[in-house]
Amino acid sequence: MKKLSLSLMVILLAFLFACSSDNSTNNTNDGTLIIGTVQGSVDGKTWKSQQGMATKIGSELFQISAATVLGSSESIALVFPNMAVGTHGNAVCTFSIMNLSDPLNTISYTNTNVTYTITASSETEISGSFSCTTTNTKNSSQTKKLENIKFRCKFVN
Repeated sequence: MKKLSLSLMVILLAFLFACSSDNSTNNTNDGTLIIGTVQGSVDGKTWKSQQGMATKIGSELFQISAATVLGSSESIALVFPNMAVGTHGNAVCTFSIMNLSDPLNTISYTNTNVTYTITASSETEISGSFSCTTTNTKNSSQTKKLENIKFRCKFVN
């Protein structure tokens, strides 16, 4: 699981550095979505991605991935089985913190039973929201509370 989280983190960071913009927006002047946005709060503090994206994992799973880089890298990933408009369960959320000077020491938090809501969905774009409390994979007494996480992302595949 740690190798998977680290691999996803490295891919997401490469994507972020390649796609980030100076004006830190993911929309054109007319409001058209370029790639995606993910925002909400983590432990009561505002969290906003520098970039977000949606991916299709085969034909039965979908993923929203987002990250921000400020001294360390924080990422949110939500893997879910249903992209139909409505409220669904059985999603898996991972929140990871990677120290950029020591990337092998990534701290991961997970929740394997997340309820999420899809508000709009097409073959090219998806939007919705979720909230959950994730638990540190190495120390179950440590948690991260993700609240009102809203996403609007284009599928990159």
